[in-house]
Amino acid sequence: MATEHGGAAACNVNVAVRARPLLDWEEQSRCVEVLCDGTAQVGRNPGDDKHLIASSCPRFVFDRGFGTESSQQELFEWVQPAIDGCFEGYNAAILAYGQTGSGKTYSMGTAAIGLVVPEEMGLVPRAFQHIAAGIQKRGDEAEFEMRASFVEVHDDNVNDLLADPGTSTDVIIREDARGEVILVGATEAEAKNCDDLLRLLERGTLSRTTAATRMNATSSRSHAVLTLVIEQRRRPGSASRQRGQPERVRAKLQLVDLAGSERNKRTGTTGKHFKESVNINQGLLALANCINVLSDESAQRVGMHVPYRDHKLTRLLRNSLGGNARTYMLACCSVSASNFQETLNTLRYAARARNIKNTPVVNRGDDDDQLAKMEREMATLKRELSEAAEDPSGLMAQIQSLRE
Repeated sequence: MATEHGGAAACNVNVAVRARPLLDWEEQSRCVEVLCDGTAQVGRNPGDDKHLIASSCPRFVFDRGFGTESSQQELFEWVQPAIDGCFEGYNAAILAYGQTGSGKTYSMGTAAIGLVVPEEMGLVPRAFQHIAAGIQKRGDEAEFEMRASFVEVHDDNVNDLLADPGTSTDVIIREDARGEVILVGATEAEAKNCDDLLRLLERGTLSRTTAATRMNATSSRSHAVLTLVIEQRRRPGSASRQRGQPERVRAKLQLVDLAGSERNKRTGTTGKHFKESVNINQGLLALANCINVLSDESAQRVGMHVPYRDHKLTRLLRNSLGGNARTYMLACCSVSASNFQETLNTLRYAARARNIKNTPVVNRGDDDDQLAKMEREMATLKRELSEAAEDPSGLMAQIQSLRE
């Protein structure tokens, strides 16, 4: 259960933009310039890169910018604070958004990792390595448990990517009394180390729905959500317990590789793949609608309804956008002038997301919640007994009323 610990302060969604290099077959003129300070400016290139940026071109400012020469390690260092927060009991989410073929899956590292050289590993396997190292480092302080689930939203269905062959892959989204999203029917596999996590990632990736289009030979046809739950019980006498930290904390890390936005005229999809593209865009539209409400301060002041329930994707991301997680969003885009409109739309989308405020709080274990409740009840009883000692007649009146 999410509870306040040490004060809960709102923080904005942290947004970065990443530009992938030009491909051989793409138009070589560029349409966007991305700087490390997070500045991204878009404009139609008249043919010479030095004339790319003009004062009349749209300009966006994000928390970070990653140009075409940026490395996977630089990208990971940007999200590392959110992952480190999981050891303190804070939820975290990392989302990759952009048009099809813009480098989301490469950045996240949710492709077949067995074929990737170490320096090309994406955010997800690097996060697994970092978490495993963090657990080993903290082994004297606490005992850890990790569980992972991996699902995809495909054609308005939620499928379990870790389901055993021959078993049902259908997943139903539910919410408990505390507002936590529950995935009924999803496999929650235990992991003891980084190798276990990587095997689960590989297993789920191979089950994910992909297809070839004119813009991407291995286009993701679904939105993929990998959730890692990290629970830790601090050992008696540990330094953290002595500092008054809760005995048990629990954190949820959500890693999201969204399917790319598509224009059928360019991707050339037909039949079932055309239907997939329609469903992909519907999910992204529902996400955009939620972002529009969450990023509008006036709408938030009047308590305007956020349409999370309009799509299964937004229901899955409810706690990550406008919830209690430290959320990082990566907007991936192409620099090619042929993708000008899609790049402009991506940056507009991400710029709105940067205005969303989340309220991260420490997630205490159930035992700590129960203990805190008992302590409050004891304090109430002590206060009532103290008041009764000062006014015995009042105590006798209460006893008489209970007898009646």
